[in-house]
Amino acid sequence: MVNRTLCNVIAYLSAIFSGIAIILFSLLLVTSIALYNTDIEDEDSADTAKTISVVLIVVAVFEILACVGMFISAVLLIIGIKRERVSFIAPWVYIVAISVVLGVIKLAMAANATVQDLVAIVIQIAFWYPIFMLYRELRKAPATVNVNYNACPSNMQNMPPYNAQTQPMYAEKHQSPPYIDQEQPMMYPQKH
Repeated sequence: MVNRTLCNVIAYLSAIFSGIAIILFSLLLVTSIALYNTDIEDEDSADTAKTISVVLIVVAVFEILACVGMFISAVLLIIGIKRERVSFIAPWVYIVAISVVLGVIKLAMAANATVQDLVAIVIQIAFWYPIFMLYRELRKAPATVNVNYNACPSNMQNMPPYNAQTQPMYAEKHQSPPYIDQEQPMMYPQKH
């Protein structure tokens, strides 16, 4: 059994962190656009500043798109945990799994990998594992249907007594018996 409280905490933290990241990368985008539009008198410095600002603009746009995707998947994760819907949990599970794989590849290829990069991957795995276990548990669970009525009421005293002589509500139609072992079709009485 997976701890649902832990999964909810992870879902809300994921939404909060991705929301904060959207704000920070939006500030980077605005700053980069302002740097790009700044007039610098020295041509070499101006070219360098424009190149750096273009790179920062591209990075900021891609990071904003990634964070928006993560935020949407975190909101779906929150809803999926509450409603126990596997299809709402799946996007977050797959996005974080892809992020972990890309982080490991980046860590393996980087010559100057830091402890911070390794800690970030470990935290992602620590967040991902409980959600993945919940996802797997809900996928293997049999589908259930919530029934909004009680087919067999427990207080039978309030039920009207059964009477075979009770007249049907619509007397003009023929009432069929509870079982039919006749081969002839049912006939409705003719009105005179």
